[in-house]
Amino acid sequence: MDPNNTPALQPPPGVKPNFVNPYSSQPERITVSAICLALCIIFVGGRIYVRVHLKMFNLDDCIHLLSLASFITYTGIIIASGEHGDGRHQWDVTIASLSKSLELQNISEIIYCLTMFTAKYVVLRQIETIFFDHHRNNITYKAIWGLIWFNLLFAFSIGVTYIFACVPREKIWQPNIEGRCINSFFPVAGGSAINMVSDYAILIVPLAAVSRIQLPAAKKIRAAAVFAVGAFACAASSVRLYYTVKLFHTDDLTWAIAPVGQWTIAEFTTVFLVACFPYIPHLLHQLGRRDKQTATHSSHTHTTFTSRNPPSGNRTASGWRELGEHEDSHEVIMLDHVSGSERTPASSELGVTSSS
Repeated sequence: MDPNNTPALQPPPGVKPNFVNPYSSQPERITVSAICLALCIIFVGGRIYVRVHLKMFNLDDCIHLLSLASFITYTGIIIASGEHGDGRHQWDVTIASLSKSLELQNISEIIYCLTMFTAKYVVLRQIETIFFDHHRNNITYKAIWGLIWFNLLFAFSIGVTYIFACVPREKIWQPNIEGRCINSFFPVAGGSAINMVSDYAILIVPLAAVSRIQLPAAKKIRAAAVFAVGAFACAASSVRLYYTVKLFHTDDLTWAIAPVGQWTIAEFTTVFLVACFPYIPHLLHQLGRRDKQTATHSSHTHTTFTSRNPPSGNRTASGWRELGEHEDSHEVIMLDHVSGSERTPASSELGVTSSS
């Protein structure tokens, strides 16, 4: 039997294997991956720029960059897996291609654990910094660190399970060789379920914190909206769990697994955006200042009127006056469990911009 010309699954009656140009969901996977990667790279770049500008760059940002690099690697691997059969009906995939696809899937599952933990770690640390940095005895603060440790131990244990799913490891992608394997249902479906619960827990913590801040309803809505984007991560992980469970009710695995990878990419993307959104108002403010400064400099260059401008933000040019008015328009929403009041932070702290 030639593995390069033998289908990995017997086709239904009346269907002939097509190894030349079979239908595949690979184009959709590439499109989704390109859009999601572009969004993540742009938003993470904006977040890093702001944190460097505010002199806040620290270990969390290094972990965030590691998470982005891991996400890029994960996406590249599942696209490569699609070239070997993922997204096609399994009778349109040769045994040799299926073996390579299974190997790539296993590698992507291991990298998934690293990506998801590091991305969630950054989100949880951000929630802690914004809401609970000065209230370390608070139960919610402890819950955040409980979630961090839980996600670390969960990612490590599932990662080890994926690495040693079979002995020898080659049996993962060459099931006909001698050896033994664990039941894959728990690490795959059980892991997806636990990950979904973790997403919901991470969503609830900041929304509960915002609800306790003494602010007008409009500002509460704006603050909550920054983190409510996490609801899309919850939705993505829920849909991912649905398709993961379906894997255990079909023999056409290469076709059924394609949506799992695409919803995983959507989940990753949402988690990255949640970590970046609180920094976007400051980024837009800085870009707006730069545009106004450029426009004002150009205006002064082309005029023959000479006057000495005062050193403060209240300049003679209207653009500079607007700049001065907006320089202090940032406010940070912090949770004070002792007094229940809102405080004005130091300029180095991250804030939620308010236009009112």
